[in-house]
Amino acid sequence: MKRNVANHSPLKAFTSGSDGTTNRNKTYEALHVNLHAPASYSKPDDCKPTTRFVNLRQSANHRTETQIEGDIAAIGQSLDTLKRSPLSRIFEEETDAQPFNMRFIFTKWFGTHGDHAADQKRLHVLLGHWKDNFILQFLGQAAYTELPEAEKVKKATTMLNAV
Repeated sequence: MKRNVANHSPLKAFTSGSDGTTNRNKTYEALHVNLHAPASYSKPDDCKPTTRFVNLRQSANHRTETQIEGDIAAIGQSLDTLKRSPLSRIFEEETDAQPFNMRFIFTKWFGTHGDHAADQKRLHVLLGHWKDNFILQFLGQAAYTELPEAEKVKKATTMLNAV
């Protein structure tokens, strides 16, 4: 019998931290996540606080927008790697869905941490807005998908006429 992903995911929530530095006119950004993770995936209920390194990359600059783009790209690359891993196949067999997508990540991403520099404060605010917009789009898509076909056509026609 397959388990429900939301209730049985070993990942309940996580926070992320990223920052960068410039050395010899080259900017480097790093990203890590803090989460409760099992020491061994053969014992998924034995979780402990853990920090996992996600990415180190060279960046064009140290602007907040560049950091967000880099962090999101790094998470996407990590998800792609995870999808191809044996762990992903095992988890998929035990659950009713493939959870390793951005929707899953944003429902589990509970915050950021960094130093008190202005760029880190702005990064936190912008990532919060980005997460909120992503979740609203997902909820809207889910609500639309559940509508009867006639109602979908009516809403689509209304939206097209408004353009």
